Amino acid sequence: MTKFKMRKMNNLNGKGYVLYPVMIEHRKCSTQDVIEEISDISSFSAPDIVGVLEALSFVIARMIGSGMSVKLDGIGTFSAALKNAMAGYEDEFGSRLYGSNVIISNVKFRADKRLIEKTRSKCHLSRSGKILVGSSNQYTPEQRLLLLQAYLKKHFYVKVNDYSLLTGLCYSTAAKELCKFAKDKEHTFIGFCGRKATKEYLLMDEKKEELSNDCEAPL
Repeated sequence: MTKFKMRKMNNLNGKGYVLYPVMIEHRKCSTQDVIEEISDISSFSAPDIVGVLEALSFVIARMIGSGMSVKLDGIGTFSAALKNAMAGYEDEFGSRLYGSNVIISNVKFRADKRLIEKTRSKCHLSRSGKILVGSSNQYTPEQRLLLLQAYLKKHFYVKVNDYSLLTGLCYSTAAKELCKFAKDKEHTFIGFCGRKATKEYLLMDEKKEELSNDCEAPL
């Protein structure tokens, strides 16, 4: 039985709150787990499956890098996310953007409806625990900044929802804090690109090496 918990989030207008469900992820499956599962339900050997996965990764990367998106029926669509590699990122549409300044920051994935339906049919949910109240006080703002910087060294960019899950802050508080960090980029080294729903926060490139020496996530 898969369990979920309810999280309380303040409304953006500051009046009242809403509740939304969050699945409890008790384990992250590895590539080896996937290989063993496929091997158990098919006639393919583990080495064959490894070869297919490696070839699939290579082909998807080549196709996306050539300016295409990749749709796998029953699984989903892969496409490129770009970012401005210049420090600051405040010049959102700016005149200084050239090919050498723009890079692929991530590969986006959008699940196929059939995958969603199959997942839904195999999931039996039950509620667990108490309601989680708004934002967590587990970390101080300084600790959250260190968490964010450490996260961005590995993941290139973060969105509000990602930061909310990372820190335990409710969505609206996480959005405000990211905006505050970006406004103080001279001290936080946090920049941004995009607008509104597509806004992404990034670690300013010229500080990545410096931060890698002294930026550790709080315990």
